[in-house]
Amino acid sequence: MLLFDRAGGKLAETQFNQRPGRPGLERLLIQPEQPLAHSSKELQVALPKRGVKISAQAELHNRNSGNVSFTPEQAALEIRMLPMYASNWNDVAGALEMTAKRYLQIRLSGNFAWMGSEGPFSGARNFTQHYGDAGTMAALVLDFKGSQGYTVRSFAGLGVLNPPIETDSPSYWGTAKPAEHLFTISSFVGGQEGKNEEVIWLDLATLGAPADWTGKLWFGVRFCNANANRQLKVEVLQSTDTLPTGVQTVEPYVLKGGVKHPAKPLDVTIPQAATPVRIDGKLNETAWNNALVFNDFLLLGNPVEKAPPTTVKMMRDDRNIYIGVVFEETRAQGFRGSREVSCWYNDGIEMYFQKRTDPQAFCQFIVDVSDGWFGSEYSSKVSGAPAKKLARPDFATVREAKRWTMEIALPITLLGNGNAVTGFNFGRNRTRDGGMQTFSLASGMEYQNFEKNRIRW
Repeated sequence: MLLFDRAGGKLAETQFNQRPGRPGLERLLIQPEQPLAHSSKELQVALPKRGVKISAQAELHNRNSGNVSFTPEQAALEIRMLPMYASNWNDVAGALEMTAKRYLQIRLSGNFAWMGSEGPFSGARNFTQHYGDAGTMAALVLDFKGSQGYTVRSFAGLGVLNPPIETDSPSYWGTAKPAEHLFTISSFVGGQEGKNEEVIWLDLATLGAPADWTGKLWFGVRFCNANANRQLKVEVLQSTDTLPTGVQTVEPYVLKGGVKHPAKPLDVTIPQAATPVRIDGKLNETAWNNALVFNDFLLLGNPVEKAPPTTVKMMRDDRNIYIGVVFEETRAQGFRGSREVSCWYNDGIEMYFQKRTDPQAFCQFIVDVSDGWFGSEYSSKVSGAPAKKLARPDFATVREAKRWTMEIALPITLLGNGNAVTGFNFGRNRTRDGGMQTFSLASGMEYQNFEKNRIRW
């Protein structure tokens, strides 16, 4: 038997041997990743109205995975993953060499909103099936030419960019070495509902352009480990030396290199509740006026995107830690949540506290907008580590069309005694077509980064 892809390339071959009695089957082998192909071409395209000159194009792709097309007259390139391909381990990238100025206005367009809501099944609606794997990305690739040639490379994530990224791909243009700078600048490939296009301004000085930048760069885009049928077009609309009046550039979130954002680890002491707290979900007791307030929640894996208005408050007495939550929703349909669905898949809050008795152990709590509940104590973060279900504590919620409030009393005894400093984190789960948005108080790739936030007892 022979197995072919849509382009006619042979993927696998095997032979079935019919023997007397029960049929036998030889193992069918399919290559998990296809060989790379690449090409390049010199150009001479001047676009004075856009403020750029195009001098070359280059692309690479795994065979039978996707392809890159160029429209130099529009300073544009497009990646199209095949509707059916050989492997979801793949690498497709393309770039235009151009002379440009400090500020670029670019347009992103694609089918991510449609794929997020109309994809064949939930696992295929995301950009990738490899969110946790280093190197997975949908990103701009910027190679800057200085006085000594092409010396600086930056990746600017468009919704997925998983460090560390240590390979030199794309290695056929620009610096041909691993990126010095990693940023996130957009969440476009996350497929925000109804959003098929995004126009943004970039300040190349904040995206790695060196002091001796000559104005020449390779401007490109790269998909790594993308799902099938994803399409992204990137077009340079204009390039200027000064920013037009009233225009703001995107603020890159630095993952590596760049001008570091100030670290924001939280180091707190939980204040005492001045008066008794009634758990009714309303947060209208005067005691909440003295609580800690947290409202800086960023999307895990893509911290350039902030949560809708989100407030979490925390205080304590001798018996309980009190958590108060106020979520606001900006979507027309409001919150999503049903008692027929597990709380893991509804809008809601997740809460994490390290135990004082053992720094490896922690407690996890979930409350959703339909009063669903989950609570468990884990011996460590290791997958499959022993866990113990926890009894449902006292909590109450109030759900309105665009506002959800919750109060919960978590017994302090759950955390034990011992360590004077322990970690904590809060996260907002926000369901959407095709997946879940997870906004976290502690930055990173997962809610369990609770060591970044500290409680002093």
